[in-house]
Amino acid sequence: MKQKVVIFDLDDTLYDEVDYIEKKKLKPYMGVELTLTKLLDMRCRLGMLTNGEEKVQMLKLKKLGLNKWFTKENIVTSEAIGSPKPQDGMYRHVMEQYPGAEFFYVGNNLEKDFVAANALGWVTICMMDNGRHIHPQDFTMKKEYLPKYRVRGISEIIKLIEDE
Repeated sequence: MKQKVVIFDLDDTLYDEVDYIEKKKLKPYMGVELTLTKLLDMRCRLGMLTNGEEKVQMLKLKKLGLNKWFTKENIVTSEAIGSPKPQDGMYRHVMEQYPGAEFFYVGNNLEKDFVAANALGWVTICMMDNGRHIHPQDFTMKKEYLPKYRVRGISEIIKLIEDE
């Protein structure tokens, strides 16, 4: 059986980015911690790809209380790689770390998150806009930008990953 590697985006995938921008308040979506724990119980490897400054993103994770699951070792930032999403540099970097694995990407931004992952054969999963996302979701975009699956809550990804 192939190793399953589940990679997450951060902003508007694991928490509401608007709360951070407007109130500097950070709280993970309901079910995030239980889902991450369940994925580890399923022997999945976890990671994160995120555009932005490493220092800022690490601080967000600490404030969210998610640094138990995401550490500097399993987070890839565009700053560190020099290749922001939608370019494929961060995705390829992860693939080099886990040769032969099956990759899943959980994000929310149709313009940036899925095009490289789709082109590289990853299973893509979109967190649907809860009405508060910064980036609008237009599902009439070209097919290469669209995720394979759409979910309303983070816990829904467990069954998708089990079934793939």
